Amino acid sequence: MKIAFGVLLLSAVNSALIALTALLFVISKDSELPESFQKMNSFGVPVLPLFVTGASSAVLLLFISDLQGLADLYAIGFVGAIATNLGSTAFSKKVQMKLSNKLLMICTFFIMAGIECTLFITKPHARNFVIAILFVGVLFRSMMKERKEKEELEKKPTQALIPLSLPIPSHEKQEKILCSVIGTGHTLQFALREAFSRNAFLYILFVREQKVITHHDEKDSWEQDSKARNIVDYIMMNASDLSNICFLYSVSDSISQKIVRSALQYEVSLVLLGKSRRSPLATVIRGDVVSEVRKSLPRNVDLVLLC
Repeated sequence: MKIAFGVLLLSAVNSALIALTALLFVISKDSELPESFQKMNSFGVPVLPLFVTGASSAVLLLFISDLQGLADLYAIGFVGAIATNLGSTAFSKKVQMKLSNKLLMICTFFIMAGIECTLFITKPHARNFVIAILFVGVLFRSMMKERKEKEELEKKPTQALIPLSLPIPSHEKQEKILCSVIGTGHTLQFALREAFSRNAFLYILFVREQKVITHHDEKDSWEQDSKARNIVDYIMMNASDLSNICFLYSVSDSISQKIVRSALQYEVSLVLLGKSRRSPLATVIRGDVVSEVRKSLPRNVDLVLLC
């Protein structure tokens, strides 16, 4: 029983850490927290939000260490989050759903809201904790909003970047090659030479792996990514025929899935991949890209691994 209860607590803590990390990252994307909260590590996880989440949880344990007190904090936060989610969805005019489903969500919202009010009254220490968190959040939001307004007033108009516009194949029967790259190394050099020798159309795909993705990330372009800009510069300087090259940029939580989807979308006959640079531990945790692509690619698409 104790083991099962311990595993349940670990699962709850893990969910809370992931949720809070993602929340801080999304708030930063909405310009309500500093841009430093958007910096990622090699695993595509926001560094500063993860640190803040872990540190705040550790500091909390210094003040509340008994299981009952922690359970009260978890309950008031958990119930409040569900009530907020249900209420914002059920009363939103933009969300289309059946009337029966909406009525069920509204009824559930009032039940959860009643439970939340009860917890506010019967658990004063949990109530004070929630109020403190909300106060800090509103304070940070006000500071960032004021800073953003100040920057917009001081901002001068600048010349817009000219986007790279590379064409699509002019002949449908022309051979198409997809090359996934992470930099300007041997894989990109080989792909440019191979496409030129075969007179094939080359799609060069760069995927920025990111575990937390917002609607802002989906609108990002390669001009905002330093690694992508380096690849484009290399292509412009070393490609023999730019008319047969198309640079693809994407933000995804799975590189392998994006490679396979791109191969199917553009109907390529050959996929070129470089050797994975992941450590054995990272491969176990995140999976091997080459193996996942090999399993998912259709049989009519050849896969070449460059060492």
